[in-house]
Amino acid sequence: MEPRWSETIALFGGTFDPPHLGHFHAVKDLINQLAIAKVIVLPCATPALKTCSTSAQHRIKMTQLNFEELTQNSPVEVSSFEIDAVKPNTPSYTYETLKKFSHHEQTPHSKLAFVIGTDQLENLPRWSRFPEVLKLCHWIVLKRKPNGEETAYKVLSQWSQSGLATQQNSNLWQLNHSQTTLKLLSTDAPDLCSKLIRIELEKQKKPNKNSIKPSVYEYLKKHHLYGT
Repeated sequence: MEPRWSETIALFGGTFDPPHLGHFHAVKDLINQLAIAKVIVLPCATPALKTCSTSAQHRIKMTQLNFEELTQNSPVEVSSFEIDAVKPNTPSYTYETLKKFSHHEQTPHSKLAFVIGTDQLENLPRWSRFPEVLKLCHWIVLKRKPNGEETAYKVLSQWSQSGLATQQNSNLWQLNHSQTTLKLLSTDAPDLCSKLIRIELEKQKKPNKNSIKPSVYEYLKKHHLYGT
């Protein structure tokens, strides 16, 4: 059975190093397509599977600038919850974040969703406490063009064969042995990559057109981030 998205809080996590227009439009799609009750953008503290040299303070400020339009006009919030909850230089794990968040906000698992892209869906088996983490909330997977849909169905076909998930319809899977589901959501968000944006900034001292918001660019220039 599909969750009532209008009663669900969606956590949109990431390093946001830097945040870009792909992140911005993905959150817009969560609001416009699912009428989600609230989206909480959650910059991570110290990612376990990535390197991140930019301080949490800079990343959260850039994230606030990136989503400023939505936080003023939509049910969107940028939160330092994970950064505040994790000790400095200690890896942050989604499993722990979800446990702490649901307890702190008194939000039941049935009213909570975590948002990822298809690249993260492929890497989920590498996450801490997988597959147990799947039981802690619903999951929304963004199918970014051009290959997101193909990648998602390939991964979920493998999950179905291994008994991790059962397909309910073309875009919804029941996660077995739990009360949670996984929803595929199409998005027109541009296929951007923070790592490639950092490389471009280091080489050209400016980003490619339509990759980051002007306010984010001005901030990173002011603080000499990414070689600017």
